[in-house]
Amino acid sequence: MELLTLVLVDDEPIILKGLLETYDWGNMGFRVVGAARDGEEALEMLKEKKPDLVLTDVRMKKMSGLTLIERAKELELKTNFVVISAYRDFEYAKKACENGALSYLVKPIDDGELEHTMRSIYEACTEKKFKEKNYDLWERILIEDRDNFLNQMVGKYLDNGLTESELIDFFSSMQREEELEHNFAVIAADIDITQCIVNQKEYDMQQYLLDTQLYKLLKEKYPIWTKKSVEGISCYIVELGEEKKLDSIKQILKQLREELNSDLISAISNVELGLKGLKKAYSQVVRLFEVASEAGAGMLTMNNETEVAVKSQYSLDIESQILGAIRKNDATQLKEAYKKFIYRMKIKQLESI
Repeated sequence: MELLTLVLVDDEPIILKGLLETYDWGNMGFRVVGAARDGEEALEMLKEKKPDLVLTDVRMKKMSGLTLIERAKELELKTNFVVISAYRDFEYAKKACENGALSYLVKPIDDGELEHTMRSIYEACTEKKFKEKNYDLWERILIEDRDNFLNQMVGKYLDNGLTESELIDFFSSMQREEELEHNFAVIAADIDITQCIVNQKEYDMQQYLLDTQLYKLLKEKYPIWTKKSVEGISCYIVELGEEKKLDSIKQILKQLREELNSDLISAISNVELGLKGLKKAYSQVVRLFEVASEAGAGMLTMNNETEVAVKSQYSLDIESQILGAIRKNDATQLKEAYKKFIYRMKIKQLESI
């Protein structure tokens, strides 16, 4: 249990000593970091220690507990208060609670009531600190890293980790919900994995250049988000606004193919409207890219409403089958292809005898 910090305040030395030495504050969730003999001393202690909680007498000579609470408020200290009062001073305790004190205890203090009150206060203070900490984190995210945060939320939505209404809420909280009613297209792009067999270092470099350059070129024209599919495909979600044509995107991919001078494989979804359309476009491009990868095609695009049918049978040509398996990272298909390859080799050996 994380102990919260506590300051004790009472202008009667005997009572203050009793508070310090009689009770097991650690068992109630608190660590005493100071004891003050009046409100003025307590205020200076609050400025220095910034304790989570102050347990203070309500009526004191130099500065009352009420004034201490008011001064702490003026200084914008986040300290919480519990006040102690004699029965005759109940009105003071009531006013202290109206000014923000979490609770009050009546002298002489009942041990059971003190423990119950302090444990309840511990739970309330801990919850408050947790919320403040997370609020600060959310505020920093919203101000400093909102695009990255929204990128993650869009990715969760496409993986069915968020509902449509939840994603709308996130965008609404940043006053960007209108973006979700625009047109979208999704692009998937990678270097043909067969190039990895020829030259691993060259393949890695080409892949890095593709990722950085494609992101840069798309970002210059459109708001975009990025996502890796479950299969590891690099996808670029493009917010087209009112635009319905993909000519600019096709031109960017063509430009990259020429600049990289490599076997670039890419797929582009249809232009789809809104959040439901975005999910549809993402599904389209993942399936389309699988077909493009298996075939070693340069660029594939959807043909309006035509659905992509991924091949369920292996290619009859063994060489194509092996390359297709490598491109798809399909270990089962690759194993079957090599079996056929070895079987044919045996047949040819027998024929030559």
